[in-house]
Amino acid sequence: MRHFLKYSLPAVFVVLFLTACEKEYEGIEQIDERKIQEYIKANNLNLTKDPSGIYYQIMDSGTGQLAKNSEKVFFNYTARSVNGTEYFPKDPYSVYSDFLGYVRPEGWRLALSLLPKGGKIRVVFPSSLGFGRNGSSPVKGNEILDSELELYNVKTQAEMDEFLIQKYMQQNSLQLTKHSSGVYYQILAPGTGTEIVDINSTITMAYTGKLLNGKIFDSAAIDKPLTSSLTNLIRGWQEVVPLITKGGKIRILIPSALGYGSAPNASIPGNSVLDFSIELTNVVN
Repeated sequence: MRHFLKYSLPAVFVVLFLTACEKEYEGIEQIDERKIQEYIKANNLNLTKDPSGIYYQIMDSGTGQLAKNSEKVFFNYTARSVNGTEYFPKDPYSVYSDFLGYVRPEGWRLALSLLPKGGKIRVVFPSSLGFGRNGSSPVKGNEILDSELELYNVKTQAEMDEFLIQKYMQQNSLQLTKHSSGVYYQILAPGTGTEIVDINSTITMAYTGKLLNGKIFDSAAIDKPLTSSLTNLIRGWQEVVPLITKGGKIRILIPSALGYGSAPNASIPGNSVLDFSIELTNVVN
């Protein structure tokens, strides 16, 4: 009997231990699902679970059609973790664009596929439909995300820019005139110089350039102005700066195609509408 106890009890213990471990172990899918349920309950959210695994609520049903995977979509987004980390705060002028089928993370693509254009949706999704176990800067690995998405009812970048410019002018009580080029401008002072400004002019100016969210990306003070040939400046400047002369001041809103286009430029994201305030201090032809 002692011989039996000496060798059998540890074996029984190992079996029981392994059985207990199997019962206690949770995969990441189960952990995420439990945390999502706790988050929904704690925040009293009214979300519907889609078979894909996302939880969503359509906040505005929009007036457009559902987008196809082969269609380019333009949308605004926020994202925070269920733990409270704010990854992408609200920025009404930050727009992401891609073909719907290529939108990542997957949780965003699935949510947008349920949303008519012009609508808004809130979506909570597990890490497997987000940025996975490795994350993607600034999002950490295994993060469950809570996002709000607004899908714009536009088809092209030009339409998106026009929408944002109109929204920006309305929210800031601006009254700018649309130039034939597509640039919006307001002449604050026409100037008193006699030199006509054209594409070949060399101009000296003080200016401030900012994004629609208010972030200043470049400037030159009146005591340290910039001097450049107009032909070396972005097309938006070339189109409307000739409307003033030396001593003149002008404010312009430049659609992305007449600014830096789709490619990021230093601190300017791709497809950015630009807001410039310009004062000409000298003109040489």
